[in-house]
This record gives sequence, structure tokens and C-alpha cells, in this order.
Amino acid sequence: MANKRLKVAQKLPSQFKLIPLFLILFALFLLVVVISKYTVRNIISSTYQDKIASFYIPPKSLKSTKPGTLIKKDALNIKVNHLKKAYRIMYVSQLPNGKPTISTGMIFIPDEVATESGRPVLAWAHGTSGMGPQCAPSRATNPLSDMNWLSDALANNWVVVATDYQGLGTPGTQLYLVGQSEARDVINSVRAAQNFPDSHANNNYLLWGHSQGGHSVFFTNLIGPKYAPELNLIAVAAAAPATEITSLLSKEYDNLVAWGLGSELAVSWPAFYGVKNSDVLTQSGLKNYKSVANKCLVTQTKEIELDAFLNGKFFKTNPLKLPSWLKVSQKETVPPLQKGSKPALVAQGLADTLVLPKTTAEFVNKSCMNNANLTTLWLPKVGHIEIANRVGKDIIAWLKDRLNGVETQGNCGEKLPV
Repeated sequence: MANKRLKVAQKLPSQFKLIPLFLILFALFLLVVVISKYTVRNIISSTYQDKIASFYIPPKSLKSTKPGTLIKKDALNIKVNHLKKAYRIMYVSQLPNGKPTISTGMIFIPDEVATESGRPVLAWAHGTSGMGPQCAPSRATNPLSDMNWLSDALANNWVVVATDYQGLGTPGTQLYLVGQSEARDVINSVRAAQNFPDSHANNNYLLWGHSQGGHSVFFTNLIGPKYAPELNLIAVAAAAPATEITSLLSKEYDNLVAWGLGSELAVSWPAFYGVKNSDVLTQSGLKNYKSVANKCLVTQTKEIELDAFLNGKFFKTNPLKLPSWLKVSQKETVPPLQKGSKPALVAQGLADTLVLPKTTAEFVNKSCMNNANLTTLWLPKVGHIEIANRVGKDIIAWLKDRLNGVETQGNCGEKLPV
């Protein structure tokens, strides 16, 4: 029988004999291509980061500690319709305890001549990006990856400003999902826009954020009237906002998302609130959370997924079982909107596996019970990453109507799809 099989194999066409070798060579070729792709990307990114690194070094002393003071600017090579000029900026911000700090970001000046009353400011708050210096949007090789709506905003003759948040891109610890810190960075970016030469920015401002940025703009909406009484907030919009932090943690502490969300919390919350990582993290989590937190979500998602696969669970227990972690998560859960608050819009993708639609529905329901002026958009088959670009142009149109005084009563009476 063995001899017959050998004879049959010997009679096979030569191309069939080469299949195993071809597959091996093809697999090796693909591996080389993938490695080369990542190597080239890393070289390009590293070269670019080295080139701009000096901008992110703060001055040894501040000439002024007044929040919103512009420290320095540097032109960005960006081409967008209706854009006159774009810059990365460094400005004075403030920690929740009142201590001055440094934030960076970007500002975009429209090409239309400013009116006599000046230009309103649109403050953009970006989503979770990773904590490594290179993860700051103003340091990215493509800083407009989630800003396809920018030209629409500039066409309205708005100044657009986008904070990186303090500690991201600059020295210090980014206070991730610490709303009181994020809100100050957003508000002080508006003040920095007012202090920017030729911006002609007036006191009216609009808020627009995604994911973590949704958390930021709703806390900005909360503290703005007292923290910046000279500014006039018109409306707030958010896509897939991280509002119900307690609910999100309780639903996602035991899955892959915990490595992305949890790693940054493990850096931020112990630094600001003093909670202990050793109480809730596995040994793998304790060993790897800093390195994972420093990876950029946009470019290193697969690497974070690999970390999760190789290292197992991040949390050894539900962190909300610990009173200290529960207390912080409750404090960082966004309070529901109130009757009489500024008009708000929330957009949520129903295929989102990061900010779960049911948690956004919790925030919506609580706000609607208060008779808040809230409009919601629910998008089938849309996930977390793409939601900002999918609804961005609609958000700009909605904000424009609010700025022009068009009234909206929201749609709280409609049945939610989740």
C-alpha cells in the first residue's frame, strides 16, 4: 500500500509538489511585508516625533499663570477647505485644585474675514487616544483622523480649538476620566483661542466631543458657568460619550476592553484620587498597565489586543466591589442633564462595543426624566471609532442652528432602540 501511494505521488504534476513550498514562501513574504510596514511606520513616526519634540517642552517659568494664556504656537502643514491657517499651541490651564498646569492642542483659523462681532469658538474634545506623548492629537502625523467635519465648521466662520488635555504630549500625568480636569482644559483652550493673534474669537462657544471627549464636554457644561462666567456656552454635542462610568466599568471590567480603558484608569485615578491598583488588578495587570496605557489606540490597537490575549485578565475582581473605586467611578459618572440646561445632542452607534449603547441610554433616560432639552441620534451598525466622522457634519449643522437661535425641544418622547 505504501509503495502504491509513493508511485501515485511520483505521478502527480510537478506544480502540486510545489504547493507546500509555495505556501511557506508566501507566508514568509506576508510576514516580511507586515514587519516592514510596521517598521517603516515606526521610523516615520519616530522621525516626526523627534522633529516636533522641542515644542512640547514647557518653559522653565511662566510669565503668566492666568488660565488661557497663550505660551507658544507653531504652524501646522494642514490643508482643509475654508482654512486660513492651523497651529499647534501651548497654553496655561489649571488643575482642579487651582494649580496652574500646561496643556497643548491645535487651533484652526477660518479664511473668511471676521465679522464685527467676532467669531464664535468650537471646542473639540477628542476621545481616548493613549497616554504616550506621541498619542496627543496635535503630535499625530494625521491629526485630523476624526475631524472630517472641520471644513464645515470653518465654513461657518468659527474658530476651532482642540485640546490635547494636560499631561498628554507634555510632562505630567494625564488625568484620564477626571472630569474636573478635562473640563478646565477644554474651557482654557477657548480662552487660549481668544488670546490667539488674529482669531477674533468672541465669548460664544460650542462644545463637541467623542468618547472620553463626551465625558469632557458634559463636565465642561457642568462647571462652565461658574468657572468661566465671561464665556457664553450655546450648546453641547457628543458622540458615544463616556457618561455612565460606573455602569461601563461593571459591564466591561472582565473583557478585552479593560486593558484599554483600565490601563489608563490605573495611571490616572491612583495619581489623582489615591485608589490602589493592587486592590483590583491582576499580577499581569500590575506588571503591564503602564506600557499598555502608553500605546496609541489609533495605531496600536492590535498590539493592545495582543497584550490582552497573552496576559489574560486585567482586573482580578470587579473594581466596584472596592468602596474606594466605587466612590471614584460614581464621582466621574456624568450627572444627568437638568431642565433648563443648554441644548444637548447625543449620538450613539448601536454596534459600539466600547461605550455600550445601553449605558448611553441610561444617561439619556435620566436626563429626559429631568425634562432636559436633549436630542438623540441612534445609528444602526455603527461602531465606536467611526461614529465621530459619521455624524460630524450633522453635529456641525445642529450646532449652527443653536447658534442662530433656532429652538429645539429635543426628542425625549421617542422610544429608545436599546
